[in-house]
Amino acid sequence: MSGPIVLLHHLETPVVGFAADALASRGAELEERDVRRGDALPALEEVGGIVSLGGEQSVRDIARCPEL
Repeated sequence: MSGPIVLLHHLETPVVGFAADALASRGAELEERDVRRGDALPALEEVGGIVSLGGEQSVRDIARCPEL
């Protein structure tokens, strides 16, 4: 695996749950991005993986949440 595992946050208050502990225990380098606050998505060739964490948004919110 090359590059960090990027955790994408979509909640008002970001939470990684069990994901960060599980990945870190396997030696993964983690990088968190807060999509809701405008953090850029990573280039795929620069990361070892992406974990997209859930949020309260739905497809009905596209007009209100342009990051969707």
